[in-house]
Amino acid sequence: MSEQKAFYIVTVAGGKCLENTARGVLDCLPKDSNKSQHWVVEAGEEANTVAFKNVADGQYLRNNEPNKINWGKIGVGEKQWWTLEQGKTPGSCAIRSNACTSGKSYLNDFQGKYQDNNYVHMWQMEVCDVVLREKGMIADGRLRNRWSFGSPGTLKTPQTQHRSTQRRRRRMRNPTIQS
Repeated sequence: MSEQKAFYIVTVAGGKCLENTARGVLDCLPKDSNKSQHWVVEAGEEANTVAFKNVADGQYLRNNEPNKINWGKIGVGEKQWWTLEQGKTPGSCAIRSNACTSGKSYLNDFQGKYQDNNYVHMWQMEVCDVVLREKGMIADGRLRNRWSFGSPGTLKTPQTQHRSTQRRRRRMRNPTIQS
């Protein structure tokens, strides 16, 4: 039997990874040695349909409240299918719960750009886009329900990304500053 490749499920907004913890599924800073952040992506029979199996305990990512479009709780347990849809940020995807019974609901990172160890939940993408547009954030492209995948050992920490972004912005404002 060949070894399955594990991935991080990474928030576009903050660079945090999904982690299966005793408190629930949280967004946390990436740690290579932490198997609870590593997920195996299993393909379904339909195009773009997947299940996410946690490497640490073998349980699957689940929408625990499929009757809620917004604020539905995420957990782990028996296999549940998700659909990957094209994200608005290049190289990203939106992860839609196939278990949702009351409309389209997507995996969402709550405040992941600002803090570590936040709960991940379900949210209706259209509502998220409207709220962000009203707050003038839609042009930023860093929407809370956009995700990407990364291999362990390849991700920069958000602090490293933040420092390089700060240097780039300073150089753009004052071309004489060198990194």
